[in-house]
Amino acid sequence: MVLRKIKEKLVNWLLDGVLINRLKVVKLEIGKHTIYILSDRIRLAGLTSDPTDLVSGDMWLRSDVGKIKYTPDGTTVVETATTPIQTGDIADGAVTSPKIADGAVTTTKIANGAVTTAKIADGAVTDAKISGPISPSKIGQGDLNLGSGKLICGQVQVGDILMKYGWKIVETERELLIIKNGKVVFKIPA
Repeated sequence: MVLRKIKEKLVNWLLDGVLINRLKVVKLEIGKHTIYILSDRIRLAGLTSDPTDLVSGDMWLRSDVGKIKYTPDGTTVVETATTPIQTGDIADGAVTSPKIADGAVTTTKIANGAVTTAKIADGAVTDAKISGPISPSKIGQGDLNLGSGKLICGQVQVGDILMKYGWKIVETERELLIIKNGKVVFKIPA
């Protein structure tokens, strides 16, 4: 053990400041066994803060955040994710339509309940996407405007029917009344 330490000190003294163009070793330990250069990989020491004395080309592992970082110029710090990017890693508004490939977001990638009414643009839901009955609560308190289309249904339950030019149809227990401008113009007995 003593002989090994003497050899290490001698090699360190001899190689101090020497640039080596070619070195063939099985395993090279650098910096008190914190960085290992192996034949098939480099094992970096896990740091919990960025180094302050950066030089162009420096690379380090931030084990506390799971990222490898490097500096191309000694000033700018660039992060590379070692794990898949999570939604918490992306700033709000950072992903825009031009950055998402066509067909990249599929139904399996959207969580149940994630698309809310506020997130659907007005007029974005087409007729083909609506199936089944539509309840009155989904239509709201306004007019039902069919345009030039047709309303086809099995049964409609309504109260009084008010029409555009002052006509009104009213149902009572004994009769059906057709009214124009407040006057009954036709009665259909039950």
